[in-house]
Amino acid sequence: MWSEHAIGLVFLSCVVGLAISFTGWHCRALVTATCYTVLGVANKMFTVLANMLIWDQHASRTGVLWLMVCLAGATTYQQAPLRVSEEQEQRAKISLLKEGDATEMASDEERPPTR
Repeated sequence: MWSEHAIGLVFLSCVVGLAISFTGWHCRALVTATCYTVLGVANKMFTVLANMLIWDQHASRTGVLWLMVCLAGATTYQQAPLRVSEEQEQRAKISLLKEGDATEMASDEERPPTR
């Protein structure tokens, strides 16, 4: 029913699929979420380009245009700055003041006594 060649190809595709999955997880651990998303979008772009070059049935010009818009949006995306509450801002100021006092005290101890 199944030839040895077909079984070998199915097994090979499973191994390649597993390798792609582990590579993706490893890549995700090395880069930011935004970078990983842009990488994924670029991968989709490459896939569509390869499809257009190899086969006759592919995305329409409108589809490719919108893909370019998505790619441009993903490329220019950046994380919005986190909002800091007034309480957190006050704590940060107090912490900086305490650090400044500790630094000032340490530098006073290092100075030789004046006569």
